[in-house]
Amino acid sequence: SLLVVLDSTMAWFSRLWCCYETFTALGHGRSVDVSAYHGNRVSVLAQGVAPCEEGMAVPCKKYCLPSGARDTLSQGFPVHILERALDVRIERAAASSESDCAVLLEHITRSGVTTVKNVNDVIGAAFVVAAHRQLHTLGELRSRLLHTLLSNTSRTELCLDLSGLHSLCDDNLTEWGCSFPARLQHVQVDCSGSSHLSNLSGLAAGIRRLDALETLCLNVSDLSSQVDCADVLAHPLSASSRLWKLDLDFRNVESFGHSIHNF
Repeated sequence: SLLVVLDSTMAWFSRLWCCYETFTALGHGRSVDVSAYHGNRVSVLAQGVAPCEEGMAVPCKKYCLPSGARDTLSQGFPVHILERALDVRIERAAASSESDCAVLLEHITRSGVTTVKNVNDVIGAAFVVAAHRQLHTLGELRSRLLHTLLSNTSRTELCLDLSGLHSLCDDNLTEWGCSFPARLQHVQVDCSGSSHLSNLSGLAAGIRRLDALETLCLNVSDLSSQVDCADVLAHPLSASSRLWKLDLDFRNVESFGHSIHNF
C-alpha cells in the first residue's frame, strides 16, 4: 500500500516522480490512502483510492474500513485539495533535475502502454473515487469532479460505497450514472440504507451505457419501500452481452414497480 501525505504546500502535485509512482501503484491495484494536514488536524481519504479487487468476487466492504469510520476520517477533508486534483499536469511537474523529467516523460510517451494525459486522468479520478462519499455535499465542485472521473477512459473498475448516506438523493445518483467511464467492466455500488432515494433510473441509465460490463454487484437493501428497482434490474440484463456475474441485494425492498413485468 501507499500513503500520500499532503501538507499546506501540496508539493506532491508538483513532483513528477511522486505522481508517477502513485499512478503505478494504482495500476497494480495497490491501496493508496491520502492524508492531509490542515490547521491543527489531519484528515484521511482511507481505503478508497485503489481499484476494486480483481473479479469483484465479494462485497467491497471486505476491503474497506466501515463507512462510518471512513466518514469520520475524511470529515473536513480540504476542498482545495480536491480542486487541485482537477488540474493534475505531470508534464509541468518538477524533478531533482531537468534531465530526470525528460527521461520519465519520454518513457511515458514512447512506452505505448500509457500517455501523459492518461496518467493525469487516472490520478485525478483516483481522488474523486477516494472522496466519493462526500461528493454530494460539494455543490458546484461536484460536477467538475465527476467530469474528471468520466474523463478517465482507461478505468475498467469502479467501487462506490454510498451506504447509509441519508442526504444522498435521486439527482446525486443520476449524476454518478452519467459519470461512469464508458469502458467499465466491473461495477460495484452499495446504496443500502440511503433513505432519501426513491428512483434508481438514473443509475440504471448509467449502467445501460456500459457495453463492456462483465460484473455488476448492486446493493439497494433497506431503501424506501416506495423505491422502484425494476429499471436497475432490467438494464444490465439487456445492455451487455458480456455480463457473466450479477450480484444483487434487494433485502427489505417491498416494491419493484410496474416494469418488473418486463422480466
